[in-house]
Amino acid sequence: MGIFSNKQSNLKEIWISSLRLYHKAFSQIWYLGVLAGMLTTISILLNVLYRDKGISLKILSFGSPLLISLVTVYLTSLILFNANNINNNQIVSLKNSLAYINKRFIKVVISVFILYFLYSFGLIAFILPGIFLFILFSMVQPLTLLDSNGIIESFKNSHKIVWGNWWRTFAILMPLMFINYWTGILLSYAFNNHRWYLIGIIGPLAILFYPLFYVCILVVFNDLKSRKTTNPIE
Repeated sequence: MGIFSNKQSNLKEIWISSLRLYHKAFSQIWYLGVLAGMLTTISILLNVLYRDKGISLKILSFGSPLLISLVTVYLTSLILFNANNINNNQIVSLKNSLAYINKRFIKVVISVFILYFLYSFGLIAFILPGIFLFILFSMVQPLTLLDSNGIIESFKNSHKIVWGNWWRTFAILMPLMFINYWTGILLSYAFNNHRWYLIGIIGPLAILFYPLFYVCILVVFNDLKSRKTTNPIE
C-alpha cells in the first residue's frame, strides 16, 4: 500500500504523508535534486555575472538559463514520476523512466512554461494575481505527466480540481513557494557580495528542497483528485 491513498486528507495528514514519502523516496531521487539544485545555482550565477555586460554576454545570460530551465523541468518530471512509482511500490528502471518522460516532455514543458508565464505576468499585475494563477494551475505538470492530459486539458483539469480547494492548496504550497523565493534571493545576494559561506549553506538546502517540493505536489495532487471523486473530471 502507498503512503497516501485515495481518501481525503487534512492539512496535517498531507504534510505527514509528504515527509514520509520524501523519506522513503529520497535515496532514489536525491541525485535529481542535486542536479536541479546545481542548475538553479548556475542559472542565478550567470544572471549575476553577465546582466551588466555586452550584448553577446547578455544573450548568453538569457539563453543559458532558458536551457537550464528545460533541463530542470525534465529533472523535476523525473522526480514526480519516480516518487509516484515509489509510493505505489512499483520498480521502474532508469531507462524506462527516461522513455516515459521523453514521450510526454514536449507537452509537459509547454504546460510548465505557460504556467510560469501566467505567474510572471500576474506578479507584474500587483503580485496577488500571479500567486492566484500559480496555485490554480499548479497541478498542470502532474496532470500532463501522470494522467497524460493534453496542454489545454491540463489547465482545465487543474482549474477543476483546485477550484473550491484553492485556500487549502495555497496553505500547503505557499510555504514551499516562500522558501523557493528566498533561496533565489539569498543566492543572488551571496553571489553579488561574494558571501561564499552563504552559498555553502543555501546550496545544499536547495538540493534537499527540490525533491520535497515535488513530492508535496504529488501528495496534494492525489488529495485534490480524491476530493473530486463525487464530481469526476470529464
